Amino acid sequence: MVIKVDAHYTSQTCPKCGHCSKENRPHKGLMFVCESCGYQLHSDLVGARNVAQ
Repeated sequence: MVIKVDAHYTSQTCPKCGHCSKENRPHKGLMFVCESCGYQLHSDLVGARNVAQ
């Protein structure tokens, strides 16, 4: 089964705590750093995990 998911902001939203902010992507780089809980991961992996959820 396939479900269409809107990919907007998936790499700005923390998969751990749900905090969404442009500042979670410092300097629009490839590293994701959550301002709220400190979770860190490559931004593409963060986006993929959020889409999977």
